Amino acid sequence: MHPKAARQTNSKPQPNDLTLLSNLVTMENPSSVLAEVKNIVLTLDPGLDVKPIEIVFHDIIKLFAGKYQGYRKCNTRYHDLKHTTDTLLAMARLIHGAHTSGMTLEKKDITLGLISALMHDVGYIQLSSETKGTGAQFAQIHVSRGIAFMRDYMKKNRYSAYDYRKCRAAVLCTDLNLPISAITFETRSNARMGKMLAAADLIGQTADRCYLEKLRFLYQEFREAGIKAYNNELELLEDSLVFNEHMQGRLARDLDGVDHYFTSHFKTRWGISKNLYIESINNNLNYLKGFIKEDPEHYSRYLNRIEAP
Repeated sequence: MHPKAARQTNSKPQPNDLTLLSNLVTMENPSSVLAEVKNIVLTLDPGLDVKPIEIVFHDIIKLFAGKYQGYRKCNTRYHDLKHTTDTLLAMARLIHGAHTSGMTLEKKDITLGLISALMHDVGYIQLSSETKGTGAQFAQIHVSRGIAFMRDYMKKNRYSAYDYRKCRAAVLCTDLNLPISAITFETRSNARMGKMLAAADLIGQTADRCYLEKLRFLYQEFREAGIKAYNNELELLEDSLVFNEHMQGRLARDLDGVDHYFTSHFKTRWGISKNLYIESINNNLNYLKGFIKEDPEHYSRYLNRIEAP
């Protein structure tokens, strides 16, 4: 089958086909994501207070929408609100899968882990005074910027310094340039949460049904940030195959294979004995391999799920 035809076939699944990741939750609707996260959390412990998660969630929505005092609206199209909500739900699913696999998780760490997911990329948001360019220019320092925002936010909302340090360690795990071994964790549970967040960040974006289309936006962000690893979009697309191989190594080696908890989640929550994230990622990469091999000069013809940049 021609790769373009395969993409079109997979882009129109039957509404009741729950074997496709994108059909489980309406990911384009942040409220749907929050509802599923709350459902997952309350399944873990009906007595767990979800209000702190809701408060941070709505503040992050305001931040990305340009309605948070002192900040501009998000203007990065790869590291956008949907990437944050994708990461949030992936994190909740990992936590749930770990729990159903027999791991004991502290209530507070569950809450702080989800808050960390919500805040892991806020460093891309510009201050009101930062009027030049977009938040993409901060790609190489977005983690430290985000941690600074999180420190001030948590202090303002009366979180303890201990809670902040736990969230800081978790967010640091998403920095691909920082070895996990260089991060100081407060507890073993904190380390597990950090590794789960790093996995959720990686897998949430590469499993996105529009991942390949959004790589074109990532190329634009790299250019503005002064990252000169790629001369054009096609080079980034081709290298994403290598990146995903490295990602699998990072998941297994540095993150202790925490992604296998997805399987337990989907079995318990949906009755599906598959890791739908891995299936979605493989679908994206196999499609990419097909058109890169057959028709690389016209790669843009095969990327039509969202409006081209």
